[in-house]
Amino acid sequence: MHEIKCPHCGKAFKIDEAGYAAILKQVRDGTFEQELHERLELAAKEKQSELELLRERRRPTPPAGGGGQGRRDPGAAGQAAGG
Repeated sequence: MHEIKCPHCGKAFKIDEAGYAAILKQVRDGTFEQELHERLELAAKEKQSELELLRERRRPTPPAGGGGQGRRDPGAAGQAAGG
């Protein structure tokens, strides 16, 4: 026999092994379901974050300096023209 105290009224009562096992199973099942739900939500959020990161990495980046011309050395242009 197990003695259980009611969390609402504080009254203690005795329960046999079968009843105790049934209550314990309900508590464990409820806790398991809650933890499972929380972990599934976390996994879904992590998956979404990973997908967003991959999308950002796959986007083409615009070339630096505008127009894709690259950087020119102003002195080099003058030397080529002036000889």
